[in-house]
Amino acid sequence: MKSVIKAPLRATLAVLASAAAMVAHAQTAQTTTSSGSATVNTATVQDTTATGIAGGAAQTGSFSVGLFDSSLGVLIGANFSAAYAGAPTMVTASGAANGKTKYTETATLAGATLTSTTFANKTATTGSTAALGTGTAPGTATTLGGTGTLYGTAATTVALNTLVGAGTISGTVSGAAQANKTNTNAGSQPLAATVAQHTTTGTLTYSYYEHANASFSSGTNADTLSLILNVGQPGATANFSIFSLGDANSTLLDQIVGWSCVSNCTNFSINWAGGINDLAYGGSQSGYVTSTVDNGTAVYKATFGDNTAVGASASWMTEDLFLSVTAVPEPGSFALFLAGFAALGAVSRRRRIGQ
Repeated sequence: MKSVIKAPLRATLAVLASAAAMVAHAQTAQTTTSSGSATVNTATVQDTTATGIAGGAAQTGSFSVGLFDSSLGVLIGANFSAAYAGAPTMVTASGAANGKTKYTETATLAGATLTSTTFANKTATTGSTAALGTGTAPGTATTLGGTGTLYGTAATTVALNTLVGAGTISGTVSGAAQANKTNTNAGSQPLAATVAQHTTTGTLTYSYYEHANASFSSGTNADTLSLILNVGQPGATANFSIFSLGDANSTLLDQIVGWSCVSNCTNFSINWAGGINDLAYGGSQSGYVTSTVDNGTAVYKATFGDNTAVGASASWMTEDLFLSVTAVPEPGSFALFLAGFAALGAVSRRRRIGQ
């Protein structure tokens, strides 16, 4: 049964060479997405003078997206994008006032500003004192992005560990308009613009590797193994191997905790060459157990799990493997031992018959 590793996040996404026997495979990341929508109310602005830039009140909507489910695997990255759900427009009022207008929308997730994109319309017909972008003629509606991407992929300062869990993470979308009236002959007539209420959908795309899987078998999940050790044979050992199951989508396998005694290990010795570090799927490492007695059963346990050099530590998982080794006499001695029991049984039967 797998459990979550409690360990600090390692920032370096390194792939180290393994000292264990392994097969070289390229890892392939999987992706999953979670989305949430924010309603951004109507944004307006007007500039009544030919000097300076007027800014309208910001309109903010909130959204929630699901956190990464660590049962899927090890989170190694996350990208955020946002897009308009429809085709909102920015409308500049027709009239004598000329200048430029601009609409800016910014997304924030978990307190970190991810990116912002601006859209403009109404190009000045007389000298402009501020470049607010390019656009269309007065009185024309400009489509703001349509159904395309508003925010492209952006690196974030959000720690990966904050994106792992069973709940959601909250974000905001904030939009505001600006206007810059440039002509004086329009008198007090303002340069005004409006962006209608609309919906912006934020999406988190998670990249992950599937969990590593340690097994005593090369083909199936096997968390336990029982071996017989014939102690009387010269150089007798009970041999075993640990295999890294999975496929190209799996993270590398690490040994988190070495072999430890669960019970009755005093007269037994486990031999294991240095542990497992970054074992790719299809690879294996072998060990063996010896004993100085010809009776008893020793039980050992070791903990294996996801590569602890990659991804969010909150998504790492581990599993315990149990090895049981029973020591018995060499086959010849054991056969004589059984023959002796049989002879005693025959004598006992003859005695009962004679009586």
